[in-house]
Amino acid sequence: MRLNTLLEQPEIDENQLPPIGEAVIVRCPNFQCLAYRGRTNQWWDANDGRELTDVLEVIYRFGQ
Repeated sequence: MRLNTLLEQPEIDENQLPPIGEAVIVRCPNFQCLAYRGRTNQWWDANDGRELTDVLEVIYRFGQ
């Protein structure tokens, strides 16, 4: 399993990421989608359950 791009960036503090299971909008290289982090810090597409390996950033957190 490849580490997710967002966690590979040294300036990203894992404590700044949304909690596991919280739905957020993320940006990937060619699209944006509703996603959530799993227990292994991998990102998952909230619509179809597909693993997202190239999340670049969290662009929107609901309720903040």
